[in-house]
Amino acid sequence: MTDKVTAISFNKDGSQVAICTGEKEILIYETKGSKKFADWEQIHILKEHTQKAAVIDWNHETGLILTGSYDRSIFVWKYSDEHAKYLPQMVNMDEKLAILDAKWNRQGTKFVVGTSSKRIYVGTYSAKHGWWATEEIKKEHKSSVLAVEFSPNGRVIASVSFDGTCKILSAYMKDVDEEETKTPFGDVTTFGECLANLSVNFGLIMSLGLHQEIVFVMLLMMELSTSEMCPQERKVKSSNILTKDYLSSKGRFIGDDKFLAVGYDKAPFLFKKSADKWSLDKVLDKGFDKFKDFSAKVGSKDFFALREVESDIKIDDKFKMKERDTKHENTIQYLVPYGSGELCTCDDNGNIFFWKV
Repeated sequence: MTDKVTAISFNKDGSQVAICTGEKEILIYETKGSKKFADWEQIHILKEHTQKAAVIDWNHETGLILTGSYDRSIFVWKYSDEHAKYLPQMVNMDEKLAILDAKWNRQGTKFVVGTSSKRIYVGTYSAKHGWWATEEIKKEHKSSVLAVEFSPNGRVIASVSFDGTCKILSAYMKDVDEEETKTPFGDVTTFGECLANLSVNFGLIMSLGLHQEIVFVMLLMMELSTSEMCPQERKVKSSNILTKDYLSSKGRFIGDDKFLAVGYDKAPFLFKKSADKWSLDKVLDKGFDKFKDFSAKVGSKDFFALREVESDIKIDDKFKMKERDTKHENTIQYLVPYGSGELCTCDDNGNIFFWKV
């Protein structure tokens, strides 16, 4: 357990981890094969950001680390054997407001950035100039872009915004998307085109997961739903509400038929696809169905014995506070892959846990 974790990302084999703690520095630890924070050893500090570092994404193909900050900057970090540390590579991006999300494509050849200014950027490396150049996707959202995600082939991205919309946008870049693919959206050869649009009448879209043509959308205070995009017709083919019972804010696909959602219920929820239908399979935290045995104390008195809160408000004798006996004691803020077949979750309290799926 550390004091606070606002973002986390592991390298490919899980031997190193990068952590944001709510400060402007990013800390890199050697895990030494342990899942306990107390056993980890700090080996590097990434220091270029001038305000709170908000996002990290460690690409497993190239080993490059992508970081974004409230200071409006993006950096790509590459390890230098000569200097025995990670060095920043310049990203040419004219952004005026905070970075809210940033992700690599699977190959590590380009990244996508979502910002408070409603803008979306796609970045690629320019060998000629020796920096990462970005191209903007303009005027698609009317409010802050909260989350962005590449499709597996990298030719399209999904974005969700505070304006209540989820969009599928083309992001083809000729120099890096040369490989032919028969996967959904594999024929996309445009940039910045809106291929599909999903909007909600009530609620706030917090996050999403994109895999092939399936999009999971997480709605704060409402529901978790899945929508299937039709690549040929460029529209939403179907939509299915999975649950209205749990409040999810982050999620990740695990292969073609599994999706893990986390958030305000402080436990990971595993959804599975069977016969073209998605449904809740199980809650990974066994303590979710149990409740902690405790009573809140004020000084030496039992808080619940103090029935009178205000002169005209009474607490019923049967009133009892319940708290689920989950490992996390606060909202799960981050969900990232760890090694082979495992996922890591972290919360605002600094707790880090690992789950086999």
